[in-house]
Amino acid sequence: MWIDGALYTSAIPDALIDLPARPLVHDFEVLGAWADQHEPRRAYRFIPLNSPTPDGSQRFKGPALSGKVRCPNTPASMRGVGPLTRCERGGVCGCGNTVTIGPTVEARERQRFPYGTKAWIRDYARREHVESWNSAMKGHQSLLRHGSIQVFGTVKTAMAVGIAALVHNLLAIRSLRARASAEPQTYSEADEDLPPLFIKRRAPKPVAKSPPG
Repeated sequence: MWIDGALYTSAIPDALIDLPARPLVHDFEVLGAWADQHEPRRAYRFIPLNSPTPDGSQRFKGPALSGKVRCPNTPASMRGVGPLTRCERGGVCGCGNTVTIGPTVEARERQRFPYGTKAWIRDYARREHVESWNSAMKGHQSLLRHGSIQVFGTVKTAMAVGIAALVHNLLAIRSLRARASAEPQTYSEADEDLPPLFIKRRAPKPVAKSPPG
């Protein structure tokens, strides 16, 4: 069964199927407690058996084959130390199966790390940091926007973006050092003295109007 973008065996306990959504906070203690509720799911998840093929499909093996759970229908798994599933010997279960999943199956929800786990939180935090950096690059500390770079060609554009990113990083470092020297959780007036990166823009050229008729 698919739960929050990952494939799990139907032997997953009912208590692990419907778990609370991510708290809208950035307190790592709160997020850690929330992740502790999701971590037990990992044992029941199908994990990749190989890399995606050229057509995008990928093979996954059941949790009993990977040694994450003990299932009566996969005798080799009973020698492990994982949680014992509720499967009955001879019954239908997918703990020991290998499946091939196409690229369009649950394509919108599938994720690299299981939702709610600590690995997922770290990955999500990286995304937030990247988006914050992009936002600061475009408006807060720099003004790198559409039309800011008035050069043509991939090489020239890449060099201009690289120089702008370098200056932005220097401004971010100065701002960080100014805040670090101030009292914790307080705003430092030194930040107001940091000049933003203003990029001189050319005035738009007037568009010649066609004569009537």
